Amino acid sequence: MTNLKLVDVNIKGSNYVGGLAGWNSGTMSNIYVTGSITGVTKTGGLAGGNGGAIANSFVAGSITGSYTAGGFVGENYGPIDQSYHTGSITGTESVGGLVGENNAPISNSYHTGSITGTHNVGGLIGDNYAPIDKSYAAGSVTGSSAAGGLVGNNYATVSDSFYDSETTNQSDTGKGIGLSTLDMGKQSTYAGWDFTSIWGDKRVRQ
Repeated sequence: MTNLKLVDVNIKGSNYVGGLAGWNSGTMSNIYVTGSITGVTKTGGLAGGNGGAIANSFVAGSITGSYTAGGFVGENYGPIDQSYHTGSITGTESVGGLVGENNAPISNSYHTGSITGTHNVGGLIGDNYAPIDKSYAAGSVTGSSAAGGLVGNNYATVSDSFYDSETTNQSDTGKGIGLSTLDMGKQSTYAGWDFTSIWGDKRVRQ
């Protein structure tokens, strides 16, 4: 699926609930979704569960779920690149700004907005088992245990990635680099990022 816009969706379900797909096994690119998505387990702004490749897509809206809730994907098993979510996410366990539970590489992606959960809550990923590279999170993060500015619960490598320690109110080690809001807005912070073909039109947003 490519070059598709879904505007002002209002989707409600139980398991595998997404703005575009309950479960995705193919490729998605240049997808745009706005609205609200509500589920119980595996709830995401684009897909409830993902086993394919996603690139150059974004979601703007509110996501509400209990377990594995993400602004983009609830439970992820496919690579995600150059994608983002902006808006509010509310859940209980494994709650992330982009992905609730992640099992595949994520790169050049970000989340801005509010995240509220209980356990394994992160600005970008709630529960992470795969590499994260050149990504960031800026917004509020609220969780009772295993909460993080970029990643809540982490078992993989996080490289060249950042979170706003002021807006998230989090301070982590080994799960991304925390910066002030001022430094998050400086292009010089992101040495090594591609501002010619990737980040040129996606300057760091608050």
